[in-house]
Amino acid sequence: MKKLIEVVQDAGRNCVAIGHLNIADLVLLKGIFEAARELNVPVIVGASEGEREFAGTRQCRRGRNWGHRQRL
Repeated sequence: MKKLIEVVQDAGRNCVAIGHLNIADLVLLKGIFEAARELNVPVIVGASEGEREFAGTRQCRRGRNWGHRQRL
């Protein structure tokens, strides 16, 4: 995985935006990661304090692998 600064620099060179999406549940997180992988675009995912307490930061971080392991 690239560092954030590398992603931002790549986006600047290619004149593209990086989407920032807030999630409300793990289903949305899975959909965001799968769509980003399919489109080959970077995304930044935000989770509220309540969502982090509900889902757990560890589970959210693991979610980035869902697109490789399974399909919706």
